Amino acid sequence: MISLSTREKRLLKALGVVAGGAMVWGLVINPYLSLSETSRSSIAGSRQDLARLDSLYEEYRDVRQRKARYDALLSNREENITTLIEQWSASADVARHIAYTRRTQSNVQNKYLRISTDIKIDGVPMQKFLRFLYEIESSGRLLKVSYLRLYQGLKGADTYDVIMKIDSYSLQ
Repeated sequence: MISLSTREKRLLKALGVVAGGAMVWGLVINPYLSLSETSRSSIAGSRQDLARLDSLYEEYRDVRQRKARYDALLSNREENITTLIEQWSASADVARHIAYTRRTQSNVQNKYLRISTDIKIDGVPMQKFLRFLYEIESSGRLLKVSYLRLYQGLKGADTYDVIMKIDSYSLQ
C-alpha cells in the first residue's frame, strides 16, 4: 500500500472539499438559481399575458355593448324617416322652407335596409338650418348625413338653399 505524508493527506482533504463544493454547486445551488430565474421570467410573462387578456376582454365587452346598442337601433322600425324629418323641421322652424323630400330604399347585404332620403330646403336662414341639423344629429337614431351642399339663396342675403341626403338603416 502507498503511504502518504501528512502534507499529501491535507492536500487530498482540500481536494475533496473543493470537489464536494463543486458537486454541491453543480448539483444543488446552480439548478436552484436557474429555476428561480426561469420562474421569475415565467411569472412576469404570465402577468403580461393576463394584462393583455384583461385588455382584450374589456375591448370585447365594449364591442358587445356597441353591437347590442346598434342592434337595438336597427330594430327600431316604429317611425318613418319622413315623419321624423317633419318633426325635426317643425321644432327647428324649417318646415315651411322644405321644397321636397324623396325616399329611396335599398338592401345592404340582404339583411339590412338602407333608406336614403333626399331633402331640398329653399331660402332658410343659417341659424335655423343648423338647429335642424342639430336635431338630426342628436336624435339618437342610426342616421348618417351622407351629402350636404349649401348654396347662397336667391331670396335674401342671409338665406341659403340646402340639398342634403340622409341615410337611415334598419333590419329587414
